[in-house]
This record gives sequence, C-alpha cells and structure tokens, in this order.
Amino acid sequence: MNANDDQSRDFDMSAFTSAPLRLDMQIRFRGKAPDEVFAIMGDPERIKDWYLLAKDVHLHEPDADGQVNFDVEFVFFGVVLEEILHWDLPRRYVYRAHGADFPSKDYIALIEIQQTGD
Repeated sequence: MNANDDQSRDFDMSAFTSAPLRLDMQIRFRGKAPDEVFAIMGDPERIKDWYLLAKDVHLHEPDADGQVNFDVEFVFFGVVLEEILHWDLPRRYVYRAHGADFPSKDYIALIEIQQTGD
C-alpha cells in the first residue's frame, strides 16, 4: 500500500451506517492504474462487465446534486435500487442498495480502489 493510501483504510462509514461490517471483499488487478480501475468499477453502465450476477442496469435522471442513481437487475435478487451516498473520484464511493427481493436489509456498501503495488 502506498503511504498516500493509508487514510483510505480508515475511511469512516459512520456517516452512512452504524451497522457492523458484514462483508469484506477484495478485487485484485494488474496492468491498470487505480483511476482506470475506478472508471470501470465506478461506472454503473459497466457493472455487467465485472459483476456476473448483474443482468441489466437502468440509469435514473440526475438528481438536484447531479448524482445518478440506478437500478440493477440481478439474476437472483430482481431489481435493486442503488443510491449513491458519497462520491470521491477516483478513490471510492458509498452506495445504498435495496429492493423487494434483495436479501440484505439496510445494505450500505463501500467500493474503494487502493493501489498496493505497481
């Protein structure tokens, strides 16, 4: 991990949820810079490129702050609304996901890109 990325390990999610961590996942990559990876992982229209259970993505009109929320149609969960709560290009974003058949309630997630090597 680069010294500049130390602060990202300690990103405070308490502004978004008081729930304890339920899932911790890492996606490792080679041959791309962190901003290139964020361009893929942070683009709702590209969710189908990296999340195999996503069937389709439907973008909503931007809200008053310019945020674009979206629906993801999943293989097992049906349609799930994903609302962007925090956006920090090209490092991280926080989102809330909920839907009638989505198995997790009060689901808040952090997608964060950390460079750990060249």
